[in-house]
Amino acid sequence: EGHYAECLSLLQSLQPQVHEGEAKLLNNLCLAEFAKDNCKNPKNILKRLTEVLHSAGYKMKREKRPHKLVVAEIPPASEGKEKSEEELTPLAKPGTALVLYNIAALLH
Repeated sequence: EGHYAECLSLLQSLQPQVHEGEAKLLNNLCLAEFAKDNCKNPKNILKRLTEVLHSAGYKMKREKRPHKLVVAEIPPASEGKEKSEEELTPLAKPGTALVLYNIAALLH
């Protein structure tokens, strides 16, 4: 049995000290809550992790054929058009690659 409630409490205490929307912290909060609930709701954690990516300025689309995740930067309102796959920048914001890794692991 893990100490997930204690871990969750510690992570929540860090929130005011970290930049708002810090992807790594939000990722770890999601995982700690998931573990605390005995990993009972995988759809919920996928939704939450997707929301973390969205708050960092990215959107994710899951394509069934071929099986792949497509992550695109959300364009500023002034641009209005989506970037092509060739134009996409890597997940440059801290922690976003970790969030995407966890989403991919849950989908596998």
